[in-house]
Amino acid sequence: MTWQWTVYTLPLLLAFGLLCLVAVYLAVRWRQDEGVPGIALATGLVTCLAVTLGWYVLELSAVPFETKVLFNQLQYLGLAPLTAFMLAYVLVYIGRGDLLTPRTYAVLFVPPLLTILAVFTYDLHWQFWTDVAVDTNSTYAMLVNEHGTAYLGFFAYTAAYAFTSLGLLVRKAIDARGVHRRQICAMIVGILAPLTGGFVYVFGPIPQHYPTPTYVAFVVTAVAFSWPVFRLDLFGLVPIAHRTLLEQMDDGVVACDENGVIVTANEGAATMLGSTQSGMIGAHVEDVLVPLLDKRTRFEFEDETATTNETELDEDSIPEAAIGDGDGEWTATVGNRVIDVSVTRLRQSDQPVGRLVTLTDVTERHTRTQQLQSQNTYLDEFAEVVSHDIATPLGVIENRAQLIELTNDPEHVDDIFDSTERIQQLMDDLLELARQGRAIDEIEPTDLESIVRETWDGVDSEGAGLVVESSSRVLASRSRCRQLLENLLKNALIHGPGPQPEPAESDEVIGGQREGNSVASAERAADLTIRVGALPGGFYLEDDGVGIPEADRSTVFEQGYTDDPEGTGLGLAIVARIVDAHGWSIRATESESGGARFEVTDVETVSNEDGAPVATR
Repeated sequence: MTWQWTVYTLPLLLAFGLLCLVAVYLAVRWRQDEGVPGIALATGLVTCLAVTLGWYVLELSAVPFETKVLFNQLQYLGLAPLTAFMLAYVLVYIGRGDLLTPRTYAVLFVPPLLTILAVFTYDLHWQFWTDVAVDTNSTYAMLVNEHGTAYLGFFAYTAAYAFTSLGLLVRKAIDARGVHRRQICAMIVGILAPLTGGFVYVFGPIPQHYPTPTYVAFVVTAVAFSWPVFRLDLFGLVPIAHRTLLEQMDDGVVACDENGVIVTANEGAATMLGSTQSGMIGAHVEDVLVPLLDKRTRFEFEDETATTNETELDEDSIPEAAIGDGDGEWTATVGNRVIDVSVTRLRQSDQPVGRLVTLTDVTERHTRTQQLQSQNTYLDEFAEVVSHDIATPLGVIENRAQLIELTNDPEHVDDIFDSTERIQQLMDDLLELARQGRAIDEIEPTDLESIVRETWDGVDSEGAGLVVESSSRVLASRSRCRQLLENLLKNALIHGPGPQPEPAESDEVIGGQREGNSVASAERAADLTIRVGALPGGFYLEDDGVGIPEADRSTVFEQGYTDDPEGTGLGLAIVARIVDAHGWSIRATESESGGARFEVTDVETVSNEDGAPVATR
């Protein structure tokens, strides 16, 4: 067999060697089952390139006609399915591998199979080539093919696959950053070069002694694919976090490149951050994560090292925990949500490629933890009351029982009864305190005027006056709201008139209470007026009594606080529990008349027509 050496042989042979090296490298990774998406398609793609270019080098080097024709036919074993492998891999690369069903593969690879069949039977139908000959008039013996209808069909689907791949890659390149943009540029060059050569070969005037432009362009493709494979992990590193995986995750995921620019984000992250996926992609991660950084933790992205350093901030925003080397975890609150944030450095083939920020909604877990902590606090408070407040009346009972046993004097029985009533009152208030600290399951629009009237009718007002200055509606648990109002009203009726005077010696004792005290208490309460009205985002209850000393206003809601020797000190503590269970706030202050005023705020109200002030006596 006669061979020839051309000036084109060496560069084509070097390109063939590069492609063989890349094909073997990818095949090894594929066989090692590294789990890289699309690695099998990438191996097939590069193998097709190597097969095509290898047989063309042999065709170019051979001289006999039959040998050239055979090598030309064998080229199509790689050339015909080349763009089908390319399009399939591009679909995986951009995260649309879900489109590659058995039917899709059939649509992609049936035309290449028909092309190969037409090539190897060309001399039976002469539809692929209408004429084949060897031109020996120039310096080298070159095979010359005249294209038929079937060849134009082959060129049409090849160009269509190539243009589709280019379009998908260009669209992906708009959102890509860093290493992935460089990968995409390499693939675009690798596709565009032979595509351009193919158009020149089919439609341009090419001298017969020139090699096929498509194959010459494969030299560019070999370089465009080979260098990025080993430098950028082309065909091994697909874009960060496939869209299919992202959308199936309950957690929020934000991925950014080395410059801190977000390259992908899922719907969960967009929802947590109050944004959209399209609005997040392309933005800087620090700008997007502002609600989670709490103005104290800042990302600093540098060119190569991509480290994260603390920046000098003002006194109000000194970093508490900068994310060293891109890794870190913290918890942030956004609105009513509690979110765990985890930042992880991403590396591929020992190359830093960006950061992955994972957002996990832990609101429910956080709520359960708070409830458990509250329950533990309640248990501690209960134990404190039992060990302290109940111990005193129990001691009285024990002492009086011993006196009765020793003296047989029944006058000590009254002290025992008083102590048992004291214990019963403490137990009732403790149970109520525990109940009101539980979480509220359901709330409903509650008319403030009607529930105040209803509560007022159930307490012993002793002639005091009530004025309701608002008929607004609040979202609350009706039963607990009534308990709150009842405790505030009782507190005003008991403490508003001021300390009870010492009984006179002449006062007659009736049922354990001096008659003079009862009359005086009713007379003092009759001079008291209680007002209930609306506030922006809440309501208030005030009286015109003696008020609360300013020094005591911050402690009146603490368990055990009371200025009444007979009181349990749990009434306002129960009020505070009900307020906390609703998520409201309460504070004690002074009314315009100098009495006590309690303001409940952070209350969600329902629009309602204001009614005229209503006075009840």
